[in-house]
Amino acid sequence: MNKLYRPSVYTIPVVIKDEPGKTLLIHGYTGAMDIASEKIMNCLQPEKRYSYDNIPLSKDVFDRLIARGYFTDKSEQEEYEYLKNFTSLFNRYEKTKSKVFTLMIAYDCNFRCPYCYEGNISGKGRQWSKKIFNKDMVDRAYQAMEEIEPNKNLRAKTITLYGGEPLMASNREIIEYIVIKGKSLGYNFDAVTNGYDLEYFLDLLGPESIKFLQITIDGEKEYHDKRRIHYKDGKSFDKIIANISKALKTGVSISVRANTDGRNISSMRNLKNYFYELGFYNYKIFSFYSALLCGEKSDVDKVKKNTQTSELNKKFEYLSREEFLLKQEQNDSDIWGQDYGVFTKIYRALKNSSKIQFHTIFCPSQTNSYILDPYGEIYSCWDTVGKRERCLGSYLDDIVWNEKERSLWHNRNIGTVADCAHCKYALFCGGGCMGKVLANGGSFESNFCDSYSLIFEKYVIQAYKKYRAEMH
Repeated sequence: MNKLYRPSVYTIPVVIKDEPGKTLLIHGYTGAMDIASEKIMNCLQPEKRYSYDNIPLSKDVFDRLIARGYFTDKSEQEEYEYLKNFTSLFNRYEKTKSKVFTLMIAYDCNFRCPYCYEGNISGKGRQWSKKIFNKDMVDRAYQAMEEIEPNKNLRAKTITLYGGEPLMASNREIIEYIVIKGKSLGYNFDAVTNGYDLEYFLDLLGPESIKFLQITIDGEKEYHDKRRIHYKDGKSFDKIIANISKALKTGVSISVRANTDGRNISSMRNLKNYFYELGFYNYKIFSFYSALLCGEKSDVDKVKKNTQTSELNKKFEYLSREEFLLKQEQNDSDIWGQDYGVFTKIYRALKNSSKIQFHTIFCPSQTNSYILDPYGEIYSCWDTVGKRERCLGSYLDDIVWNEKERSLWHNRNIGTVADCAHCKYALFCGGGCMGKVLANGGSFESNFCDSYSLIFEKYVIQAYKKYRAEMH
């Protein structure tokens, strides 16, 4: 009797609307990607079962569909078990990758953005956030990096400077010390900054020093100046834009992130045009994208429940991911958004005729990220710094780990999250952002889908369009 084959539950079909009759097939655990005709898609309906005797396709085509994973002789449960075993093995490999280090320069910030996590840690007292690294702590931090990962080849060469606001004018001396010492040890740097005091750091920017900046704004000047407020000077848009112009001349790569909600999403096209007018796009090292503004769950609930009275509601209109993507399409579909690496993975696989890269985690916080703060504490996730219950350990004298917390972070992957086991997007999504899981009241066994299937489809199509355009 011929073996029966069924369509795999991990097959992801993406309809190519501009090319009628064609569907891009992507497989969720083999990494295969192929163009399928309507005839093939008719055979891949969930209820269909085929053997070599009754498949209405050629033997060669059927063989290829089986080899690529779209048809399988496994049961659904066997496929789930296969994914679980694959995840376990692949996660072990991910844990062997280089350790990634971040220096939390200070918790203090010169902005007073009402949606920032800073507000949630301000209860520790005003002076708590004022502590910054001194030279002795910098020396200890570099030493601690070597203790955490003795193998120099397994320490990432780029250190991220984070805050608070790392590049405040008052931090100039210690930032210079960090960069000079770091360069002598073979490191270079990225920084996440609001860009307001950037003119004080121009000599430290460039491909060999602080080589990349993420600078956040809140849309056009009208919106930005109401929401990203300097603690002393108030309005900040014009100064940030002037500093971006100066910084680009140093050769530093800059990605401008526009925090986006329902009130400013329609202005993203104007903002992009403004950057063109300023000549920012003449630099290949400049990029701009729109990022969905996600507040803490308590803030989002406050806005939605108190539609008439909430102070937050006067400034923000929080959107779901579905609403964000829909409005983005309606306003201007070529404004780049957060794609979580989907575009690059698909485009590279198409261009190189290779399988798609997988991951069992959302980001390095779940395997090899270490954030060192000025109090001598170690954290894993940017979104949880300063929250003592999320502290991985201390590096003040010797490295002392909180093994329970460390285990929670480093053992969480899609294989440990029940809802991910049956999801065909799991090895692309990685289970979602752990920081957002916790901010929304979840646990380490919870996932954060954030409408990933919609993000996936949008950027798969974008990648395919780019690939096809280059082919012609």
